[in-house]
Amino acid sequence: MKTLPISQIQYIPPETADSELTELFDEIQRITDTPVVNNMWLILGNSICVLTGSWQLFFNLYLQGSLPMTLKGLILFSVAAAHHCQYCGAVHEVACRFLGVNEASLEAIVQDLGRLTPERTRKIIQFAVRCADEPLTLKEEDYAQIRDFGITDVEIVEIVSLAAMGSYFDILADALKLEVDSYLRELLPGEQLVR
Repeated sequence: MKTLPISQIQYIPPETADSELTELFDEIQRITDTPVVNNMWLILGNSICVLTGSWQLFFNLYLQGSLPMTLKGLILFSVAAAHHCQYCGAVHEVACRFLGVNEASLEAIVQDLGRLTPERTRKIIQFAVRCADEPLTLKEEDYAQIRDFGITDVEIVEIVSLAAMGSYFDILADALKLEVDSYLRELLPGEQLVR
């Protein structure tokens, strides 16, 4: 088995995985429509319970729910940028680009969130980042502000949950010292935005 730099945690290559793990890797690759199983899933393969739980969390929050996929991608990219998580930043930057997010929006998220347009999206993203970084500072007016843009309680719960999930995956990626997958680096147009 190969090891990742610094952490020395082994990841499980699909070709050496047992049948239960192979089945889960196949499901992840099929549903995410990626050319390979990402390093995140490979390293989590060390613990089938962690991999299963993490995959179900991602599947239920990101791939389902009422929020538009583009907004979900922007929330996860914004949380990764706020945490300077290079791995998750690359994953979500590529996802946002595939979802049609323009360069100016991605750069605004990394450089100056106040420049992000439209205002509705900016307010939602700012709220999500505060949920991820300073949840105790949220006040009644913060919720009222995003409700003024037509955000429902169902959507607020999803936004908060996406912010929490983004933080969870950022911690995993940083603590396990994940390298950005080579196919993701190739899909980025230049230098990765999150550093």
